[in-house]
Amino acid sequence: MLTLHFSQQDIDALNYERFHHPDPMVMKRCDTVYLKAKGLKTGQIQQLTGRNGKTIRTHLHLYKDGGIEALKHREPFRPKSQLDEHKQSIEDEFRQRPAASIKEAGKRIFLATRGIIDASEEFGIAYYSMAVRRCYRLDLRQAFLAQYSFSSLDERPISG
Repeated sequence: MLTLHFSQQDIDALNYERFHHPDPMVMKRCDTVYLKAKGLKTGQIQQLTGRNGKTIRTHLHLYKDGGIEALKHREPFRPKSQLDEHKQSIEDEFRQRPAASIKEAGKRIFLATRGIIDASEEFGIAYYSMAVRRCYRLDLRQAFLAQYSFSSLDERPISG
């Protein structure tokens, strides 16, 4: 059983943050802990808020371990793309020569990043199949494969 002690200052801060914090997840966390500070049991908080019991316990443990600041701290998952490190060069390329269509932009990015994609075979296969599927849907699969044969792809300049 988790035993928590709340000061009046913490209760006031929780009450304020549960309505005024810019992050909705932090607002929910503060709301959960505030209700606990007001004497509600975990089951009552669960019924009142509709939150899972494990989520409520997680919020309470966050408060116990780090106080209100721990409730406010969030690091949402943001996956990193292999293209992130080349973002600036891709943007520069399109600023110099803007693409006329999304199709053209996709083709130019595909051609410009072939070396990057080949570094990760799994990602490369997924990216290639996605490009082929997209062209197939547009009835351009044969034209795409004929125009850009993979044996000579490295020698081809990026063109619009």
